[in-house]
Order: sequence, then structure tokens, then C-alpha cells
Amino acid sequence: MLRLSDVEVGERLRVSALSLHPGLNVIVGMNGAGKSTLLDVIAGVLQPARGRALLDDNDLACMSPRQRARLVASLGQEPSSSFHELSVQARIAQGLAPRRGHNAGLDDEARQRVAAVADELGLASSLHRRLAQLSGGERRRAHVARVLVDEQAQVIVVDEPFAGLDRLATSLLVTALRRRGERHTVVVSVHEVQTALALGGRLLGLHGGSIVVDGLLPQALHEAGPVWGDVRVVVDGDYVGVLQKRPD
Repeated sequence: MLRLSDVEVGERLRVSALSLHPGLNVIVGMNGAGKSTLLDVIAGVLQPARGRALLDDNDLACMSPRQRARLVASLGQEPSSSFHELSVQARIAQGLAPRRGHNAGLDDEARQRVAAVADELGLASSLHRRLAQLSGGERRRAHVARVLVDEQAQVIVVDEPFAGLDRLATSLLVTALRRRGERHTVVVSVHEVQTALALGGRLLGLHGGSIVVDGLLPQALHEAGPVWGDVRVVVDGDYVGVLQKRPD
């Protein structure tokens, strides 16, 4: 279990208590609501000015970067362009480095794992291409594949992984994240209501640096006014639709 206790990051984030269990946790909120700050605290890459982030009662801030990376696989909103000269295979394989070592070559098991994740995200034919040769959406999927490749990580944290993805790529990534949510604590931020619904799980809505919505999808959307505006959920059998008021 991952717990945040009395966390404050300036004016950007204030969380008195939050517990995250294995499953999908979907973070939503307008720009500046505190989504990325919350994800950075959960991932352990940002130490709050006050409070602690604990994974099974161990303070993430007290771990070495490698120890933390073995437990928490994370991806921020803007991966560095320095990775663009890597092949897709090499970029995905970086997700295994905290466990295998940065200088370890790819053995058959590692190659099979990298190939499986690439296939899962529709990148099988691009394994030996450089990221610089890919479209923005393909590069984004390669970066996300890096955090999904290590099956032993306990927590997966991904900030806006759906940015720039078309409908097919979005569907592939939704399926991959839902599959991880069966075994791992997955925390992912999204902008679109429909993407949140497709993912399902627990909805955490942020507004002004505080969590103002906390509930299960799709029911929690009824409380999401401060996050998305006027939202109404329509359920007809297996169909779930969202009616959202246009901005004035």
C-alpha cells in the first residue's frame, strides 16, 4: 500500500491523507490543479516540504534512486529529447535497468519481455527504429512501454500518457493499463472524461491542489463538477455515456 500523510508542496498540493491500493487510480483536474505534483510525490521524485509518501511504511524519500526505481516505475509528462537517438528496444529496456543493472546486456528473457510490451502497445515493427524516426504518438508509447516492462515493480505512475495518441493507440494503452491494474498499483493522469471512463477504477479529482473527488468510476463522475464542470452520466445497459456542458 502507498500512503500520503500530511503532504504539502507550497501552494501546489495539500493532501492530508491518501491511501492507494493495487488497482487503477485515475487522476483528473484542470491545468494547474496539482496533478503532476501529486504524481511526482507518489513516484518519490519530489520530496514534499511537509509530510511523507510511504510505500509499505517505507519512506520513499529515504530510498536510493535505484531502490525506489525497483519499486516505482514512473514517467513524467515531458520525457527528455536526449532519448531520441535510442532505438525503441533500447528505450523500453531501460525499464529493466534498476533491477538488472545499467550495464547488463539483453539476455533472451529480457528481449522477450521487451518484445512482448512493444507488441502490446503496437510497436513490434518499430523495435529497431530510433525514437527520432517515429511520430510523436509512437514515441509516447515507447516511453510508456519503458515503465510497463518490469513486471516486478509494485507501483506504476504515468503522467498524461494519452497525449497525442489516436483512437487505436489509446485503446491499446487503456487495455495495457487495465491489465497492470490487476496486479499493481497504477496511478495515471488523464484529461478526457471518456478516457477516464474507459480506464475505470478509482477517480481522484484535483482542484486548487486538493483532492475534491474520490470515488469509483463511473459513479464518481456525478461529483466531478469542480473538476470538469457540469457532467451527467447516462447508463443504458452496458452503455455508459457522458453529457458535458460546453464552456460559455
